[in-house]
Amino acid sequence: MKKIIGFILIGIAALILILNVGFTDGVTVNLLLGKIHTAKSIVMLASIALGVAIGLLMK
Repeated sequence: MKKIIGFILIGIAALILILNVGFTDGVTVNLLLGKIHTAKSIVMLASIALGVAIGLLMK
């Protein structure tokens, strides 16, 4: 039951972040091998997904 609630909350957060993509705002993310320039909401969505993946692997 906790997983279902967690996935629902992640889905709601993903929808909010995807729908709030702006074309003028952007952020540059420095990676180990280079840089990418993308919307802020996509970076937030990726950080949520990474947190979920880490949480599932640690469980």
